[in-house]
Amino acid sequence: MTRHVLQKQRFTGIPLMLFVLGIASSFVLGSVLDRLGGLHFFDSDPATLDLQASSEVDLSEAQFGYSQFRVNGNTSNSINARSASWVVSNYGDQLNAYPFLIDESVPGVKVYGGTILGTVPQDLDWLDIYNNSAAVMVRDAPRAEIYDWTITGAWDGIRIAAGSDDFRIENVAISAVRDDAVENDFGANGAIANSLFDGVFSGISITHNALPDVRQNVVTMDGVLLRMQSFLFKGRTTHQSPFKIETNSPSMKIYDSVIAIEDVDHVGVERLRMAWSKTTEASGNFLLNLSDRPFPAKYPVPGDGWTVLQGQAARDHWTTVKEDWIRANPSPAGSRARYQIMLLGPSSEEGE
Repeated sequence: MTRHVLQKQRFTGIPLMLFVLGIASSFVLGSVLDRLGGLHFFDSDPATLDLQASSEVDLSEAQFGYSQFRVNGNTSNSINARSASWVVSNYGDQLNAYPFLIDESVPGVKVYGGTILGTVPQDLDWLDIYNNSAAVMVRDAPRAEIYDWTITGAWDGIRIAAGSDDFRIENVAISAVRDDAVENDFGANGAIANSLFDGVFSGISITHNALPDVRQNVVTMDGVLLRMQSFLFKGRTTHQSPFKIETNSPSMKIYDSVIAIEDVDHVGVERLRMAWSKTTEASGNFLLNLSDRPFPAKYPVPGDGWTVLQGQAARDHWTTVKEDWIRANPSPAGSRARYQIMLLGPSSEEGE
């Protein structure tokens, strides 16, 4: 196997929180564009490398800060970004809207992730900070597999763009997201498995303006924990539906998953009703109402394959499944590091 290691400048011992605080600006990688077997990257110190296609690109423990890592026309079978780190920012003077981007790839590329800490404001109105952004994005990457990322404080967490059918997302932890945990707005076939989305404005988006008829496609959720969180949205504190979906969207299959609602009067209730109608298989799932207000009589609750819990019972269940998931699914930096990020949010510090 041909393996290329991208040797970036490293800053061992410096906590990732420094990047969020802006100290990363002194470490920003340069703007010289190199090429490696279809891989484009920014580096402050260009290396002399064989330009043949590689089976694996290894980012080692590179700390990119506000610099983007982008693949155009990827020919590598895998990209190993374990223990690498980025900052995602869609607002303010220092932007990094798409810190990790694959733009066209050989089918079946496996992407093993690190940590992306965001500076997307948590307290401003959604309208005021709207600037399209995603921490991890793949486009024209059929059968792409995305593993092991820890993302917090982003706009969108992971975006599956056009031409990326049969994607797989697994062992991903996402928190404090101001828009979609996963955006799949072109309605690709795919699966999301064994992942924790803890505190997101919108869950899984499978729609956009003028979506063609992709009802033949299927999105499968298996072992997904999804907690909605209220943010300021058009002058109101609330969250979206766990699913943004429409008539032309794919159907869904949901297994052994937990969906937790914070605001029973959230926007997008009719989208949720449609999501249940488009769910063709369901088993072993929980719908949690974390508030002390019972679901209204007209609130759309799912049918077979779901257990509904409300109030304290719902909160206790969420706490248990979240902590169990984090213990069972450590990030490359360790379970404690992932727990700190997920518990404390975008300004947390990673360390073992």
